[in-house]
Amino acid sequence: MKNERLAGLDILKIVSMFLIVMSHFAVHGNWPPMDTITLNSGLISLFGSFGNLAVNCYVLITAYFMVDKNLNVERIARILFKVLFYSVGIYILLSLLGFVTFDIKTFLLYLPFREKSYWFMDTYILLILFSPLLNIIMNKITKIQLRYLIFVSLFFSSVLSLVYLVDTVVSYFFWFIVLYFIGGYLRKYYNSSMKISKRWIIVILLMFAMFSTIIILRVIELNTGVIIGSGSYYFIGKNRLLVLVTSIQMFVLFSCFKVRSNKIIQFMSENTLGVYLIHDNGALRYILWHVLLNVGNYFYSRGFIVYALLIIIGVFLTSMLVSYLITLCIENPLFYLLKKPVLRLQEKYDKLWNS
Repeated sequence: MKNERLAGLDILKIVSMFLIVMSHFAVHGNWPPMDTITLNSGLISLFGSFGNLAVNCYVLITAYFMVDKNLNVERIARILFKVLFYSVGIYILLSLLGFVTFDIKTFLLYLPFREKSYWFMDTYILLILFSPLLNIIMNKITKIQLRYLIFVSLFFSSVLSLVYLVDTVVSYFFWFIVLYFIGGYLRKYYNSSMKISKRWIIVILLMFAMFSTIIILRVIELNTGVIIGSGSYYFIGKNRLLVLVTSIQMFVLFSCFKVRSNKIIQFMSENTLGVYLIHDNGALRYILWHVLLNVGNYFYSRGFIVYALLIIIGVFLTSMLVSYLITLCIENPLFYLLKKPVLRLQEKYDKLWNS
């Protein structure tokens, strides 16, 4: 694939975060028992299926742009700042507003790498810290050897789970490493020659297949009481082959977009991480979907799809705006003051790494 920055992948980054918000609307909503399959319950299942697909795409994009780069100390520092700021800030704000009762033990659980922290951010930070070593591996081995590494990893992380119909012992971190190798392979070796119209058809068919598996397993469960694997979402896990193939096809599709970057794309792409950190904060999640929005109250409404899309767009854009304001008013001034210490850390890291 081309080496220059592709606006198409920035668009995919935006789309991925929107799909994650859509998934959280479905997964964290206070829905009534769904004993029958209706249009609205089907929409919730459809929205819920997008989350793992979007996570895979987000990690593939990260790998694609990091495979030839050294560790950026400022980037790590900014990510850590965001995680700490939103973990601490949102809990304190909710305490001041009376939504939660402040408790120091609970407060500490929301810090990075603790029980109530952001699972994605913990894994993402580890991946970035290990990325220089992963890059060395990919740059030292041949194309065939990298393929072998990916195929062996996929066998133990994806294929066995289909054979045994149980989840294999695969951590989030291991799966992110597998995605990193796949993203690196796409950067180094893959060139797309297929027409973009055909790519669209493939992606749509794959997403339809994902949705169909959920409905089929749900019908079996409701009519026979038999639960296959871990339930109706069993074949839609992050490491499932169907989801992985769909993620890769989406990645390739968007990488082929001949779109020039602009201020809107850059603005939205740069604030996607803030969208996640705000709307899926562990302390805020229940309050957002159950108390403030009370999404389950509209489950039986005929205009449910309109309401759902308006809520999802509202949460997405509001979180993005708040993220931008926090970056502009707090993060950027802070890192302006820390510019020299961060540069010194970068120099020490580069010297140590290259020695």
